[in-house]
Amino acid sequence: MAFLENIKDQAIAPDHLIAWSDSAGGQNKKKYIVCLWHYLINSGVFRKIDHKFPEVGHTFMNSDRDFAAVEKAIRKHRSIYTIDQYISIMAEARKKTPFNITRMADKFVDIKELPRKLGLVDRKKTTTNEKFSFRHVRWIQIEEFGITK
Repeated sequence: MAFLENIKDQAIAPDHLIAWSDSAGGQNKKKYIVCLWHYLINSGVFRKIDHKFPEVGHTFMNSDRDFAAVEKAIRKHRSIYTIDQYISIMAEARKKTPFNITRMADKFVDIKELPRKLGLVDRKKTTTNEKFSFRHVRWIQIEEFGITK
């Protein structure tokens, strides 16, 4: 949501979101993320949302390079005592294209109630009555509220 506020403030109005994340189902809480995508479609924020998950073993993404740059910068410091010190280190971790750092303390949103509030049900079977597991999902596409492809 902080990202959406940021692009809205910059007068960028895309109607198609493409999100990438690793394939770790437990970390992503995919069913809650899918509900968030439905919320954003239903609210008219986006016309279409694609959420893609790389194949296991092929999960190196650009963000991994960013994390590596920050970790390298952190190793140069013996002790770090405050959040402000971390922010300063991150801001200086990349010289050519510095990171855009957003303090997130007041930006967290609990989406666990979203499925109930939206009336979305966590199905264990597909529309053809086949057993369903997020573990094998590599791409989720949403263009209409309540329908996930």
